[in-house]
Amino acid sequence: MLWGTKSELTNPWGAHASSWITAGSKYLLAFNEPENAGQSNIDPKAAADAYRKYVQTFAGQAQLGAPGVSNDGRDWMTQFLGLCSDCTIDFVPIHWYNPCSFLDDFQTFVSDMCRITGNRPVWVTEFQPQGNKDEKAEFLKGAIAWLDKQKCVARYAYFGTADIDLELLDNGGPALSPLGTIYAFTPFGGANKTQGDTHYRGWGSRHASGVDHHHS
Repeated sequence: MLWGTKSELTNPWGAHASSWITAGSKYLLAFNEPENAGQSNIDPKAAADAYRKYVQTFAGQAQLGAPGVSNDGRDWMTQFLGLCSDCTIDFVPIHWYNPCSFLDDFQTFVSDMCRITGNRPVWVTEFQPQGNKDEKAEFLKGAIAWLDKQKCVARYAYFGTADIDLELLDNGGPALSPLGTIYAFTPFGGANKTQGDTHYRGWGSRHASGVDHHHS
């Protein structure tokens, strides 16, 4: 991932990305939460220019991911995609953080991003509800069941599994906590996906295991 556009990140990017591809990496991701002043903090025009300069050059060598926006990034992403309409963007990562009671908000946000990004696959690369353990468990059950049924969602990952406070690992691991067990072993419910689009959950990731992910 090219986290941002500061020179200490962009200067080694080309060599790093080339080495990752040589080592077998199939995906490259751009800028982390550019709409957020506390993260990469890049306006859509600057992000489009930087994407063309640093990320687009690897088109055909790897699948390329758009900048990953969070809950407040709908307008930012709409502008970016308009300004980068000539760019190769193979998938769109998104992030979500809110209270456990906001499952409807989570579903609306993901659905909105699926619409905004057109036919591109959406990767929910970070999501995390705030609440107590029981509330998180109920949220996770509902979120997993819903995500598995969304044709546009190719991958998703609960964020922060190694942090004891985030509870997927029991006392920091390696054993799964009760919440981690829900995440790892809830049966896959994506009846609307093709047989070949097999999903799995690991240490904070749940995503299609094949190189190409096609939906019926």
